[in-house]
Amino acid sequence: MSEIPPTGENTKIQDLAMEIIAFAGDGHAESLRAIDEEFAENSVESINLLEKAHGNIERAHKAQTKLLQMEAKGEEITPSLLMVHAQNHLMNSILINELSEKMIQMYRKLKEREV
Repeated sequence: MSEIPPTGENTKIQDLAMEIIAFAGDGHAESLRAIDEEFAENSVESINLLEKAHGNIERAHKAQTKLLQMEAKGEEITPSLLMVHAQNHLMNSILINELSEKMIQMYRKLKEREV
């Protein structure tokens, strides 16, 4: 059985889902690298990575917002495995980013106590 190629709005939805996956994935990776840099006593790079992560997560969130706006305007957004995967990536990226920031703060406080 052959697959039906995506058309019109379906292609746009898939493209937005892929944007979410790509940007959220980058934000996730940068957040984790920020922890590694902080542990390696490279606070400047740690801060830079967290800023990059925020930017990528924001881009992913903007793509998600476009999808929500499409649905709010009455366009049908059919749930797909790709869309679920994209939402999962974004949710986890946001969580990893927040936890990375907290871990870095905790690490800095512990380092201050050692001095």
